[in-house]
Amino acid sequence: MAWLDGRDAGGSLLSAPASDGVDVSGWTLLGMAYATGGTQWYVLHEEDYGGVNVRTWQAKGARDVTLVDVLTGDPVGYHQQGAHFPHWSMLDGSWIECQVLTQGPHYDDRISELRLGRVAYDGHAMGRVWEIQRLQTQGGMPPHTTHHHRVGEPYASPYSAVYAFWGEEP
Repeated sequence: MAWLDGRDAGGSLLSAPASDGVDVSGWTLLGMAYATGGTQWYVLHEEDYGGVNVRTWQAKGARDVTLVDVLTGDPVGYHQQGAHFPHWSMLDGSWIECQVLTQGPHYDDRISELRLGRVAYDGHAMGRVWEIQRLQTQGGMPPHTTHHHRVGEPYASPYSAVYAFWGEEP
């Protein structure tokens, strides 16, 4: 059993995880990883709408996320916001960047589940991956209010999730 080979320790194909409106079809589930120790970053923004200043939190992406293989518990890579797209880099040196294809329902207490599609990649393991799901999210939301924060102020919100990697059967 190797990372992203699509099989569990017994050699059986991995089963697809349940999703909340971000289903993937047409690809093989290659592997899943827990996202640990990461944060979603936001910056407080203010705009003038006809004399009314409106403050909102703008998402700036993930930082410092360690990816751990769901089956073995071994670290397999990292996730963070890239220059233009979310970026995953693996310990074998391969990487992938994806754009959001589908977003699940919005929640007050956790970030949405996502389905993301590949826009760029390099290397062996990530070369087979075409789509990624962000599932089973916990946390990662900005504060519900803005009045105790300064415009331009960053805010880091801890989160966890499971990332499912889909692609060509090995």
